[in-house]
Amino acid sequence: MGILYLKEHTSCYNYTKCIWEGFLYHKFCDIEMDEEINETDSILFVIEGELEMSCNGKKMKLLAGNMICFGRGSRFKIHSRGKGSIVIAQFDNAVQSCEKISFAQLNSLDSPGDKIYPLEIRDRLHLFLKLLISYLEDGANCVHFHETKLKELFWSIRFYYTKTEQAAFFHPILGNDYDFKKKDIQ
Repeated sequence: MGILYLKEHTSCYNYTKCIWEGFLYHKFCDIEMDEEINETDSILFVIEGELEMSCNGKKMKLLAGNMICFGRGSRFKIHSRGKGSIVIAQFDNAVQSCEKISFAQLNSLDSPGDKIYPLEIRDRLHLFLKLLISYLEDGANCVHFHETKLKELFWSIRFYYTKTEQAAFFHPILGNDYDFKKKDIQ
């Protein structure tokens, strides 16, 4: 069907062509990305395909149906042969008071050290991502839309994953002050 009155939406000053906080959807046939420094805290969802990646020198394979969290300032490289698709959630200030309380509780749980801990994308999160991809393909790019969907993402993770899973998954972005780490990007 598509978005009705798209020209009206794209002319609004809240409609953005470049997402700094929000969601990006990419389809690819082959991907070879040079090492880059992540400028925001991010969650990478592998929708289709398989990625070989390295984050801060640690290598791993990430299969379709899994997600991983990267902290701001992480050095990562991605390689894949074949078709695939990913969704990237980028956030900086999107975490509000309710989510901050949740992260404060997670910080007190045992952490996996420097290990990167991917999680399986569970059924309800698959449904969220499927609808989100449809919105993005239709051209939904309002700043407020992305803010709302980021909140919904964090709620979904809180609803459908144990606190232990959340603590391990979000370890790269949890700080000792119960807030997100603020790293200077070099």
